Amino acid sequence: DIINGGFETGNLTGWTADTPAGGSASAVTSHGSYSPVEGNYFLEIKTDGPGSATKVRQGIYLSAGYALSGWAAFDSNDYLPFNDYAWVKIYDSLNNLVATPWYEDVASNGNFVDTPWTLWSWTASVSDTYTLKFGIDNALDSIGDSYALFDANTVIPEPGTIILFGSGLIGLCGFKRKGYNFKK
Repeated sequence: DIINGGFETGNLTGWTADTPAGGSASAVTSHGSYSPVEGNYFLEIKTDGPGSATKVRQGIYLSAGYALSGWAAFDSNDYLPFNDYAWVKIYDSLNNLVATPWYEDVASNGNFVDTPWTLWSWTASVSDTYTLKFGIDNALDSIGDSYALFDANTVIPEPGTIILFGSGLIGLCGFKRKGYNFKK
């Protein structure tokens, strides 16, 4: 499972942050008009200066069929041609990029635009230890700092596991309703 997926510890417990000079990564209770998707905190990362990037990552073992999901938003405080961008990337145990389930940039959203919270997800096709990375990259200038926000990150079991678990609960409820007594 993801450790501190909603940053409810109020800090980055369970995560590793790579921040350049002028960059930051912290758990916050608000950012401009943004509030947490759930709980009281979310991750806010920013970068500073041309070509710099702030990244936050965590390694997670997933069985095939299990999914990662979470919420992300991009607060673009820049304008073209300074195409800042934010992303969610997933790497396998060999450090190969296997997915980019969320990506936003100035070019596709417009100058100085705040995107809404967006749900992203990705399903593992093979069992492996994956690295979930969040990032924000600054393109070409140090005038406007953009931010990336992340919240409610979780592992979702494969659908068959959920159905099997649910069937088991229904079966237990049926035994209780019919008054079965397992005591001797």
